[in-house]
Formats: sequence, structure tokens, C-alpha cells
Amino acid sequence: TRYAAINLTHPAYPLLFDHIHEIVAQGGRLLKTNPPGGPFAGFRVKRVLLGGCSEQGLIVEMYMRDSHALYRMADGGPVYDGYFPACLADWPSVVTLDNGTAFPNSPSPPVDVPVINFATQAEPESWPQDGRLYRRPDTDAAGDRYRLYEIAGMPHGLGTIPTNPTVNCNGPQQASRFPGVYVANNALDKLIRWVDKGIVPPRAARLATVGDNPSGPLEKDANANARGGIRTTAVDVPIAEYHICNPGVISPANPSGYSFGISYQVPFTRQKLAELYKSPDDYVRRVDRRLNELLRDGWYLKEDADAIRADAVATAKAMKKQGARPSMTRRGFVP
Repeated sequence: TRYAAINLTHPAYPLLFDHIHEIVAQGGRLLKTNPPGGPFAGFRVKRVLLGGCSEQGLIVEMYMRDSHALYRMADGGPVYDGYFPACLADWPSVVTLDNGTAFPNSPSPPVDVPVINFATQAEPESWPQDGRLYRRPDTDAAGDRYRLYEIAGMPHGLGTIPTNPTVNCNGPQQASRFPGVYVANNALDKLIRWVDKGIVPPRAARLATVGDNPSGPLEKDANANARGGIRTTAVDVPIAEYHICNPGVISPANPSGYSFGISYQVPFTRQKLAELYKSPDDYVRRVDRRLNELLRDGWYLKEDADAIRADAVATAKAMKKQGARPSMTRRGFVP
């Protein structure tokens, strides 16, 4: 009721709000000062982080650029102790306006707190037109602690499995069931540990592009999955190809023709599975071996390992039920 009459839209474009920085800063100060009767009364608030995905990821990056140094606590310290701009890369200039002018595609600016920029495959694949300007080197400098994590195979978002079994991309396709939530869990955990305990996270390779061209298409492996980036058992021990929808309709808002919000998978045929794995049990063994390597290198949380192994066992059971050997039908395997 109190706010019902307030209209907080920007006259030029509703994606970016001039006044949202003040609101975000006030919210952070409220959480951090933790007054009696506040949202976390009864708890000890140690750190406050700011994160967001997609549009909200862009707002996080804008806040870092324009307001991190401007709005401070009473002691001069930062309102936010770390940032998690996610589902974010370059944007077509016609889509994002800042006071009526194009918001520049550029790397996350240096700030005096840790930052992990979390990009799924959808964003760098869909908008390469400016040379993927959001990319910059990782650094551990005192005033610029930064990591960029690009996730091979992951659709736009933070890992929610779709409820609809199919999506429309040049016809019906099986919706991507890429298990991105585990990668997102790990990245956010890395940021929390970096902020709270000073534990420096590992660096990751960027997604590979054809000919190392900054504006070029992503390079794919023999299984049609992206090379480079942060790896997972889903792309290193695959049962499907993972794709971002490319209907081929080019427009100013969509200069590459990709539809970044739609992702699908192409399950391997029984023949393909038989070529890759000696048996369903061999598939489970290979998932477990790769999972242990990724755990060792810091790309999965041990808390998620049991769920990943359970997923592999369930997939193997489905393989056995359907018969993961060549057949005359060559019907795609559906986990």
C-alpha cells in the first residue's frame, strides 16, 4: 500500500533506472548496519554481497562502475564487500541505454572488493559483435581482485532445470537440462570464501573461439560442445550436445541471430553412446573419475558431489533400460 502509487520507470528505457543505485545502496547499508527490528535482527551480519543475473547482472555492473566508490559506510568502507554479476557479457547497444545513450560494453571496472563475473555460454555465444569486450584478465591486485568464469554448455540463467520438456527453436527441441546449478553453487561459494576468509579462487580458461578471433564463433569439440571455459562432467563425459538457439533472424537487438534465452540439447543416439562408452557402468566410472578431478581442481563443491554421482547412476539405469547399443532406429537417448 505504501508504495502502490510510485512508478519507478526510466523515460528512455525501463531496463536501467537512474535512481536504482540509491535504493541498492540504502538496502545494503540497512543490511550491514543490522539495526534492531531490521531484516536480520538476532543475527550477526559480517559481510554483504551484491549479485544479480541477466538484467540484474548489468545493474550490478553499473553499480560497481558508478556507485561503489560514491556510496560508503560511515567509516569509509564499502557498502558491499563483494560482487557477483552473473549471466552477463556484451549487450547490443540498442537494447541497453544509460540516460538515453548506449551503455558501453566494457569489462567490469576495478573495485576494492572481490568480484566474480559468472557468464554462461549463452551470453558470449549470442553477442560477439563487439569482440566480447566484457572479457579482461583475472587479477589478484589489492584494488582489483577479479575472476571471469565462462561455463561451457550452460544456458542463460543460474541452473534452474526447465519444467517444459521441449522448447521451440526451428521446431520443437528437447529443452536443455544442463546441470548448471552445481557450477553456480561453486562460483558463489568461491566468492564468499574470497570475501570472508581471503581464500583466493582458481583462475579459469575462457571459452575458445575459432582462430582465437575475439568476435568469432565458439569453437566446438567432436561432440559439438564448446571447448575451453569451466568444464563439467556434462561436457567432458557427455550424453548430449548442448546448444543455444540460433534461429538465424538477425536484427539490431540480435546481431548474431541467436536467441540467448532459449537453449536445447540433442541427445546422443544409441550408436553414439556405444562409441563413447563401453557400457552404462563404464559411463558411471568415467563420470566419477572426471568428477574427482574437477573436485580436486576446485570446480565443484564436495557438498554437490553425491548428487552428481546419483545423476550419473540414474542416467546409466535409463541407458540399460533403453539399450545403449546401436539399434536400427538410432533413436536419441533421453535421460
